[in-house]
Amino acid sequence: MSVAVAVLVWVAAGYRLLILLRHRTLLNCLYWLSFTAAAAAFTAKVAEPAIDRVLGPYSGDLVKHLLIVAMGMFIQLFILVVEVGRPTRRAVLLRVGIAVLVAGGMIAAFIAAPIHSLNGVDDLDESFLGLPEIQAYRLIFNGYLTYVLVDNVRLYRRFAAVPGDEGRSTNLQLVGWGSAVALVYSGSRLLSVLSVMITGRPLLAVETAGSVAALVGGVCVALSAFSPRAVPWLRNWHAAWSGLRRLHPLWRDLTTQFPAVVLPATGRPLSLQRTEFLFDRRLVETSECLRLARLPEAATARIVGSAHPLRALARELHNQRDGWASATGPTAADLLTPATTHVDELGTLLDLADQYTAAAGRVRSAPESARA
Repeated sequence: MSVAVAVLVWVAAGYRLLILLRHRTLLNCLYWLSFTAAAAAFTAKVAEPAIDRVLGPYSGDLVKHLLIVAMGMFIQLFILVVEVGRPTRRAVLLRVGIAVLVAGGMIAAFIAAPIHSLNGVDDLDESFLGLPEIQAYRLIFNGYLTYVLVDNVRLYRRFAAVPGDEGRSTNLQLVGWGSAVALVYSGSRLLSVLSVMITGRPLLAVETAGSVAALVGGVCVALSAFSPRAVPWLRNWHAAWSGLRRLHPLWRDLTTQFPAVVLPATGRPLSLQRTEFLFDRRLVETSECLRLARLPEAATARIVGSAHPLRALARELHNQRDGWASATGPTAADLLTPATTHVDELGTLLDLADQYTAAAGRVRSAPESARA
C-alpha cells in the first residue's frame, strides 16, 4: 500500500511540474515543491531499511520526518502567498526559521538518543518511545505537523466555499480532507507519546489507525493534483452520456419512422469528444425528425388546450407514433415553445424526451394495473 501511495504522489508531483513549466508562478512552484517533498517522504518510508544500512540505525525515520517538515514549510509558504499575495521577507523568514528550528530540534534529539550502536530492525517508536530524547523528537515533529495541517485545513475550508470552477473547488476540498485525515496521524502519535509519559505504555491501536490515516490523506492530496482537469472532464462526459440516455427512446422511435435523417454511424461513446459529438448529432437528428413528424388535428387540439402542453405533446407523440409520416396536421416542432438560445432548445428537447419516456412507461404499466 505504501508503495502504491508513493507512486501516486510522485505522479501527482510530476503533473504539478508540468503545470509549473507551463505557468511559472511562485504559487505553482511552492505547490510542486510540497508534492515533491511529500512524494520523497513516502519513498523514504518504503526505503527505510536501505537508508538505515547506508546512514545508520533508524536514520530512515529521521530522513522521512525531515522531508515531511520540508513539505510543511513549503505548505506554510504556499498558504502565506495565497493569503497575502506578496509576502514580506520577514514573514517568509519566520516560516522558514520555524521549520529549520523544528528540524534542528529533531536532529539534536535523534543524535542524543542512545540508539546508534543498535541494530535498527524494529520501528523507532515501538522500541524506544520510552526514551526522553525520542519523546522530545516525536513531540517536536508531530507538534509542527499538527500546526501545519490545521493551518492547511483552515485555508482550504475557507477557499473551497468560494463559488468558482468546479475542478478548483474539488482540488481544494481534497486537499482539505486529506489534511484533516492526516491530522489523525499526528494526533495519534502525540497521544501515544503522552500515554507513554503517563502510563509507560504506547497506544498501539491508535498508532495503527494513524498510519492508515496518513496513507488515506496522502491519496486524497495526490488525487487533488489532477482534479482541476479531471473533474470538468468527468462532468462534461457524464452530462453528454446522461443526455444520450435521456434522449434515446424518443430518438429511437423518431429515427425508426424517418431513417433518412440518421447520419453515418460513429464509434462507441467512450471518450469525451466522441460522447459529446454523438450527443450533439442525436440532438440534430431528433430536431430534424420533429420537423417531419406530424400529428392529427384532434391531437393538436388536445395539446393546445392542455395545462401542460409539453407533457401533452409527448403523450400524443407516443400515442400517434405509427402515423407520424401520414398525418396532415402540424409538425411536432411547430407545437414546441420557440427557444431563444441553444441552452433553452437543449432543455426543451430533453424535457420532451423525459416526458415521452414517461408516457411510454405509463402505457406499459396500464395492462398490469388492469389485471391487478
